[in-house]
Amino acid sequence: MDNREEIKKELRELAPRLAQIRHSNPFSVPEGYFHTLPEQTLKKIKAHQLSQPWTEKLEIGLSNLFSLIFQPRYAVPVAVALLLIVAGINLKHISDSAQIDFAQRLAAVPTADLDAYVMEVADESDLTAYNAFSAGVSWDVADNISTDDITDYLINNSELHNIEEEFL
Repeated sequence: MDNREEIKKELRELAPRLAQIRHSNPFSVPEGYFHTLPEQTLKKIKAHQLSQPWTEKLEIGLSNLFSLIFQPRYAVPVAVALLLIVAGINLKHISDSAQIDFAQRLAAVPTADLDAYVMEVADESDLTAYNAFSAGVSWDVADNISTDDITDYLINNSELHNIEEEFL
């Protein structure tokens, strides 16, 4: 206690006006204020919501939606999804334009150059098929040959490793 008295004495010497201020709470709360506060707050909110125009309600709804989306746990997946959608659309567009570009470039190649390339690269069986196709020969297969007949022919007339090399 003695220490407290010394502090008060020193305060009176340094700041006499400050020492004269009473040490009491000047603020007061009405009786039962905190018991009725939640009800009153909800009533005011509901009254305000009923008086809002639809545009303000829409604005608040969108604001709540965007605040939810831009939370880190939602923002990253949404950003990745949007990025994938944009990348997919872009790749589709590039793919379509590349196919059109390829077809145009291929159409621009002279037939003589294509014939020269085929003659250089192809073997004898390819050349036979190419010449027949160029001449308009039809490659109709007989309707009476079944898949089993073809399989039996290949097994009986070819070595197994040749078939595997051909088809695998």
